[in-house]
Amino acid sequence: MDPLQMAEWAYSQECDKCHAGEPCEIDACLNADEIANFLKRMERLDTSDNSGNHLRGWFVPDQV
Repeated sequence: MDPLQMAEWAYSQECDKCHAGEPCEIDACLNADEIANFLKRMERLDTSDNSGNHLRGWFVPDQV
């Protein structure tokens, strides 16, 4: 599962029922929205630093 799929899943777990007209757990929905936004910003990092050390992982840019 890539980060975009994870974001959609996290959002749908709490927010789909709100959009369907069912009772909304607003705090859970807002938290799921924040998690989804974080996951959508994730980028894969596979490079090396100034010393030539290999760097690999996930990078999440700050929101300004």
